[in-house]
Amino acid sequence: MFSFAVIILISCMSGAAAAQSNGNFQVDTITVGQNSIDEGDPVTITYTIKNVGATGKKDIILENNEGDVINRTRQRITNGSNFTRTVQWENTPERPRKKAFPTVRTPDDVDSEEIKILWSEFQIIDFTAESIEPVDGKNVQLNYTIQNIGSEGNTTNITIENNEEDVIV
Repeated sequence: MFSFAVIILISCMSGAAAAQSNGNFQVDTITVGQNSIDEGDPVTITYTIKNVGATGKKDIILENNEGDVINRTRQRITNGSNFTRTVQWENTPERPRKKAFPTVRTPDDVDSEEIKILWSEFQIIDFTAESIEPVDGKNVQLNYTIQNIGSEGNTTNITIENNEEDVIV
């Protein structure tokens, strides 16, 4: 019984020693080519991993918001050395997403960067036309509310047409 406990203790200690001998991969930097992109446009992501432990070989994963892999590499990095990779992310998010967070993950560390997804869309919230007497040539009062539901803070021209597609406003 005593020898069984000693064997387990030795096994646990050698597992911890093995984990320490495989390096400590820290995300040193992650940068994106642009802090904002039009929806669906590709973006360049560059990351640097620094090994602050013993020489080791580990998976380095670049993933999107949902955890889907954009790029995966298994890399050997010696103690104190860096590994830098630049990746083109082709299938970036589209509406209704307003932000994306590409994330670099190692077994030892994780870091991400924010990208604003730009798209323009306006929505009619309310539209009413009021007239006391619907007579040809009389003024009609139009009340409307239009909201910007996109991610870009911009303006747009509004055109109001009648049934014959004549521009009214």
